[in-house]
Amino acid sequence: MQKHVKKLEDLKEKKSALQEQEDKIKAEILEELSETLMAAQAIEIDFYTLVGGILDVIEKAKNGSKDTEVWKQAGERFFRARAKKKNGKVPISATTVEKGANLSK
Repeated sequence: MQKHVKKLEDLKEKKSALQEQEDKIKAEILEELSETLMAAQAIEIDFYTLVGGILDVIEKAKNGSKDTEVWKQAGERFFRARAKKKNGKVPISATTVEKGANLSK
């Protein structure tokens, strides 16, 4: 019985560590999204218009819109150009998206 309790405790610790890693990655993605919006001068767009546009994109992406491929290509171009300016550093969201990660719950 003691062996099973120890295994359960170990699994709980691993689960907690993984949750912390997931939270850290999500925070990094949100930070980069914020930086990307600033770099794209999104701050100059009316706030409600910007939020509405983002919500529209999310809805269309969830429903499998054909537009998503065009948006993806535009995003890839944006990050490639941005990475060249930043000494070749590839943004975390670009690498995460390329790996097909889905961090939403």
